[in-house]
Amino acid sequence: MNWTRRARVVIGAWVGVLAALMWGYAAHAQTTTPPTTSTTRLATSTTRAATSTSRPTASSTTTTTRKAPARLTFTASPSEGPPGTTITVQSVNQCRGVGSFYVLVSIGDLRAGSGAADRVGNWRFNVTVPQMAPGTYGLAATCLISRNGVDENAGIYTGPSFTVTPGTGGPAEATTPDVHKSGNTPLLIGLIVAIVVAIAALAWALWLRAKHRRTAGAGPGRGTAPPGSVT
Repeated sequence: MNWTRRARVVIGAWVGVLAALMWGYAAHAQTTTPPTTSTTRLATSTTRAATSTSRPTASSTTTTTRKAPARLTFTASPSEGPPGTTITVQSVNQCRGVGSFYVLVSIGDLRAGSGAADRVGNWRFNVTVPQMAPGTYGLAATCLISRNGVDENAGIYTGPSFTVTPGTGGPAEATTPDVHKSGNTPLLIGLIVAIVVAIAALAWALWLRAKHRRTAGAGPGRGTAPPGSVT
């Protein structure tokens, strides 16, 4: 096998390995939209951008104001209570997107509960105040949408404040259901595909090399005298 054919075989093998690794990395990146677990109150301020356009005449001025996007919010009732209090939460805005929605609700830094939204993204369910110190905490929620087995962020909601009064009740912090926990399965699949492609490319290169050697060994002039020569 001459150097040109060897170079083509090696380049083809590396291209296959790189393509498989990039596919695995892209599949893993698809799952890196983890749900927001921090539930500190989100303070978002929206400023309306105003663009002023003046016509050549000095007597007329046109001003165009862009409408700021609506902030995602939800309501909660009651507004105070000890650990163990049941809070009814309800969306004001719909989750963004189309698919199977799931909402995680937190109070302060702790998970309070979760529930499903309807087909158009509206949701209403109950959560329970976990065991936590008295004080005023912000309520927050994250809406997830399931697509091809991967949960994507469909909106972060800002809720009202809730005052936790002294008490000894309340459950432990709620956990995320297993069905909505992200994993490394796409990354593992990508690595396996990369290894298989690399092995296949190496086997193909070795087969071509062996074939070339067999062809060269069976060629004319190897081990026999040329026609018409005297031995």
